[in-house]
Amino acid sequence: MQSAVGNADHLVMAWARDRATGELKYILELKETGSKCNCVCISCGQSLTAVNAGKQVFSRRPHFRHPDGMPKAACVVLTARAALAAAFEGTDVLQLPRRRRRVHVEGFSGKLYEAWVDHPPETVRIVDVQFTDPLRGLLKLDDGREIEVLLVGSTSLEHRGNAVASVAIVANETEIAAMPIDEIRKRIVAVMDEHCWCGHWNDPALDAQALQQAYELAAAALDWDPSDELPVDATPAMRRETLLHKLVKEILQANRCIALPAHPTIEVTRELHGRPITRSQAFPTRRAELAHVALERRVGHIVPDVIATELDGTTLLVEVTVTNAITQERRVRIAATGFPAIEIDIGSMGGTITRSALVDFVVNETAAKRWLHHPEAVRAADLLKAQLDDVCAQQDQLRLAIEAVAHDSPPEVWAALFLEAATHMFRARQASRQRPSADADRHEEALRGAAIALACHGYPEAGDSALYGAPAMLIERLLSIRDDTGVGYAEGTCWEVISRIRQDTTGLRQWHPVYLMAIRTYAPALTALQEESIAKWRDEVANSIRWGNDVYVRDGRYDRLLALLFPEMGERLCMPQRPPVKTTAEPSNPGPAPASRPSQPSHWGSRDLEKLRPSVDYDPRTYALRGAALERWKRANPEMAKSWFRNDDDTT
Repeated sequence: MQSAVGNADHLVMAWARDRATGELKYILELKETGSKCNCVCISCGQSLTAVNAGKQVFSRRPHFRHPDGMPKAACVVLTARAALAAAFEGTDVLQLPRRRRRVHVEGFSGKLYEAWVDHPPETVRIVDVQFTDPLRGLLKLDDGREIEVLLVGSTSLEHRGNAVASVAIVANETEIAAMPIDEIRKRIVAVMDEHCWCGHWNDPALDAQALQQAYELAAAALDWDPSDELPVDATPAMRRETLLHKLVKEILQANRCIALPAHPTIEVTRELHGRPITRSQAFPTRRAELAHVALERRVGHIVPDVIATELDGTTLLVEVTVTNAITQERRVRIAATGFPAIEIDIGSMGGTITRSALVDFVVNETAAKRWLHHPEAVRAADLLKAQLDDVCAQQDQLRLAIEAVAHDSPPEVWAALFLEAATHMFRARQASRQRPSADADRHEEALRGAAIALACHGYPEAGDSALYGAPAMLIERLLSIRDDTGVGYAEGTCWEVISRIRQDTTGLRQWHPVYLMAIRTYAPALTALQEESIAKWRDEVANSIRWGNDVYVRDGRYDRLLALLFPEMGERLCMPQRPPVKTTAEPSNPGPAPASRPSQPSHWGSRDLEKLRPSVDYDPRTYALRGAALERWKRANPEMAKSWFRNDDDTT
């Protein structure tokens, strides 16, 4: 405890030294006053005068006085310390403060780990006090320990050696110089706290304990290895990586299992008659049960971090990376061993890693694992390639066989076979969503055979998988409308299929006129409300085409084939999709010609349409003539009027 000395003029000294014996004298214990007290200053040795010595009643506080003109500030401080030292001589019990030690260590990563340990406060009994001078003394305790007491004004002094404990008693409380001995003894506890310690007899043990705790913190964060045996020139990063390799091995040995990640799906594609055919095989995650685990043993031209053996005898190589990624050259050497190998990227965990987190990471997680070599995937790729090569060869033979007999039957026969195979294929595909079946593939092969024959008859588009595949599913939907049922759909009725059609995206709406033709042709069973909905849909499509919008204008490459497959729709499919625009000589007085239906694209603006607006009565929905003006124009242009006013719904 420290306090400033303050103004010495207000301080008094109640303690002095007997000139003859050297003993400390307290002012209230003296009988002689004045110079007869035979006392000298503890600090400067000057003769002192006792003022009001021994008086119990006084107006001026009893004290020792220096000769006039002598400085006394320093003397007051030293006298206070001497009085404090004398107080220890009559004290048999002492309350020692807590001793706290702090130690920090640096982990492999460079992070500091700090630990604190305490020796608790304790009450001790003093059996002997030896003061060699007013500022330094030795307290002997009843348990044999010794405490060196330094009566100083600052706690910055260091203790003397390790033989005894040292406590710095901060004695800047200059008022002690005027206190009686009993009061000073009360103050001893007050001036001693943990900061008074200069040294403690348990310091070596406390430091060792704190050091161990600090290293335990670093080890718990997987940042220190007490059994590290790498050369002295090894970098901290190398030491940490070696530690993690060892920990992964220990974890695998203890748990005897590891979750292996999924391997990317192996997919092989070939082009067959202008269409891609694909075969694939997936390799999902799995849990490997281990029989043995070894650390860093040479395998071929590599030394993997961990070598594990599964219960079935399969050798599994495990590479543990922290900062350095596996190079392509190393992957090639790993693959050359022929053993499956995975990488565990511990660096992806980030931040502080605990042992429990590492256990879960290695044993259960797969997100930070990847295959470096997967022999089964390599074999699967080779097998799938061989299978597709066989399929292509078989298809080539089938094509040759079908082409040889294609002209033995008319195209109508092959068209019927095509639709029959398509119907069975769609239904088999729908059934396979509930339970796997090879029927769909068998019927698709039959469909492909019929398509080859149709190609020989001049219908090469029959082999286009876009006709019966996603997303359009054109044949599938037309069969559903024709047969008034859901062909290949989970929905059971034609209307439910139509409802699905109405939800098509813009790119698929080009086929809506074809569906509307099929509905008009095959007349599936619909309610009055459903018929009304179809009529609105038909008007929407017709008006869009009439105004030159391309959304509902179909690609005509399938028209001939669809007319063959669905002959009842043939006449409508052969009609032009847009009304033809004809020109004739103007009659003598026919009236203004009607605005032609715009064949321009739908991006025409309002100014372009304004040019088509006639000067007489017109229909604002179509910008066409109406009323008497329209009748005059019809009489003057009968052929154009016939083409113009034919039933537009026939195209849908």
